[in-house]
Amino acid sequence: AESANCMTVIVGRKASATGRVLLGHNEDDPGRLIVRHGYVPPREHDTSELIPGEAGRARIPQAARTFGFYWSEVCSAEKGLSASDLMINDNGVCVVSNNGCGSREDGPDEALLREGGIAFNVRRIVAERAGSAREGAAIIRDLASEWGYALSSRIYTVADEKEAFVVQLMRGHRWLSARLPDDAVAAIPNHYVIRSRQDADEVLYSPDLVSYAVGRGWAASEEAFDFYEAYQSRECFNDPINTLRQDYALRLLTGKAFDRARLPFAVPTQRLYTAGDVMDALSCHYEGTSDDLRFGPGASPHNTPIVRVCRDSTIESTVVEFAGAPEETTAWTSFGRPCQQLSLPLHPLCGTVDAIDRMADPAATLESHLSANSDMSWQDSGWQAFRDFGNMAEFFHANCEDDLRALRKAWYAERTRANRERTEPARQFDIRQAEDGLAAIRQFAERHFCRVRVSAAVSQDGQRCVVDFDCAETPRETSLLFGIGGLNLRTQYARVLPGSLTAFGGGRFRAEFPLADVFCVDTGKGRFECFLGGSMAGGRSFAGMAFLERA
Repeated sequence: AESANCMTVIVGRKASATGRVLLGHNEDDPGRLIVRHGYVPPREHDTSELIPGEAGRARIPQAARTFGFYWSEVCSAEKGLSASDLMINDNGVCVVSNNGCGSREDGPDEALLREGGIAFNVRRIVAERAGSAREGAAIIRDLASEWGYALSSRIYTVADEKEAFVVQLMRGHRWLSARLPDDAVAAIPNHYVIRSRQDADEVLYSPDLVSYAVGRGWAASEEAFDFYEAYQSRECFNDPINTLRQDYALRLLTGKAFDRARLPFAVPTQRLYTAGDVMDALSCHYEGTSDDLRFGPGASPHNTPIVRVCRDSTIESTVVEFAGAPEETTAWTSFGRPCQQLSLPLHPLCGTVDAIDRMADPAATLESHLSANSDMSWQDSGWQAFRDFGNMAEFFHANCEDDLRALRKAWYAERTRANRERTEPARQFDIRQAEDGLAAIRQFAERHFCRVRVSAAVSQDGQRCVVDFDCAETPRETSLLFGIGGLNLRTQYARVLPGSLTAFGGGRFRAEFPLADVFCVDTGKGRFECFLGGSMAGGRSFAGMAFLERA
C-alpha cells in the first residue's frame, strides 16, 4: 500500500465566518525535502506543445493559453515530487491532494493507462485551465477518463470562494466525485472518504464504477455499493493512521462523536468557522485523550507510533481564505509543522516574498520539475529559518508547547486584524509579515531554547561523525541524537555510539555517531544542517545545530 501522507480540512461557504469556502491542507512527505514558492505567469503556447510528464507517462497537448498560478513546489534530491504541490490560480481556484493509501485496482496497464497515464500533470492542468472549482473537478474527471491516473490512488480537493469538490481516483480511468455541501465541514486523511450518492447532494460516478466493482467481487450488488468497501486497499482498510486523524479533526471542529468504522464525508454544522479554527484542526495531536502518547527528546507528539494530524512529516501547512477578488485571497502559510510555526497571512497571487525564498524563473522551473536534480543544501533564507526553528523546537516541545501555542494565537489574532485593516499594497504587507514572523521566532528561541555550540566532522575512516559541543551539565549519553534537519527525530536521527561520550573539562564534550545513520536518506552533495540534542543529568533538554559537508 502507499504511504499515509497529507491531511485536508474543508469548510463550506455557509459554515464559514467569511461567507466563503475555507480550505486547509497539511502537506506531508517523508525524507529530506525542500519547498520552493513562485508564481508562474499566464502564458501563450504553440499548438504543437506537449506538457512534460514523468518518465514513461503521457505527454498531454498544451492549451493555447494558460492561467497564471501560485506554486508551492516540493522537491527531493532527485527531482520534484509528482503528488505534493499546492497551486492557486488567477481565478482563485486552489488544488491540493492526499495520498489515498492505495486502491484494490490491479488490472493491466494497457487496459488502465493511455500512454502510461498521468500523475503530476493533473494538478498542473487544473491550475493552468480551471476558471472555477467546478471546472477544475470536471478537468480531473476528464483527464482520468481519457488518460488514466498512473498512481494507485489519490484524493484531489479543488476549491474556490463558492464551492469545494473532492475527486477520488484510483489507478486507471475510474473515479468518484462529490461537491461539499455549503453548510458542512469535511476532514480528509489518507483513505477514501466518499462512499456513495447518499454522502452529498451532488455525487458523480464514472460510468462503469459500480458494475466493475460488482464484476470483480468487490461489491455484492449495485444496490449495496460502497466505494470505500469496494475500492480501498485491504492493507489500509480502517487503518487507525487514517481513522484517528479523520475522527479527531471532525470532533475538534464539530464537538460530535463518530463511529470510526464508518466516518462521514461531510458533517452539517450550525457553527461558523474561521481560518484559525482550521489551523487548530491541522495542528491536532489528540490532546487530552488516551491517544496523546509522547516520549523521546522533548516529549514531542510528532515522533510516536500514533500518527497525528500534525506529524513528523508535515513540511508545510496552508489555510486558504478565499476572497471575492482572487488577488486578495490569503494563504495562511506555516513553513513546517503548524503547531510549531507562525502562519503568515500571504497574498501569493500578488507576488511571492523573496525573504522567504526565491524561485528565479518559475515558468522554466515548472517545465523541468519532473526531471531536474535539486540542491538539498542548507540555504540562507526565511524558509530555512522557519524550518530550523521547527527542528530545534522538537527537542524542547514539552517545555515550550504552551508558550508557543499562546504566541501563535496572539499572532493570528493580530495579523487577522492587520490583514482586514491594511491600506498598503498586499506585497508590501506580505514582506512585513515575513520580517515580523522571523523576528518573532528568533525572540522565542532566545527565551525558550537551551541552545549549545556544536561542531561536527567526519572521522578519518569515513564511518563516524565526530561531534563536539558545549553543555552546562554532563549530558546523559543515552539521550544523545544527531541527524540532518527535516527528519523524524525518534526513528531517523542517529543514536550515539555507546561509550563514545568524552568530557574535556570546562563544559566541553565529544560524542560519535554512525555516519550512515546521520545521512540515512538521499541528500545529494552539499552543505547540510545537522541537529544535536539530548538531556543533561538534571533532566533539562539542550540542542544545537552544526553543518556537515557531503561531497
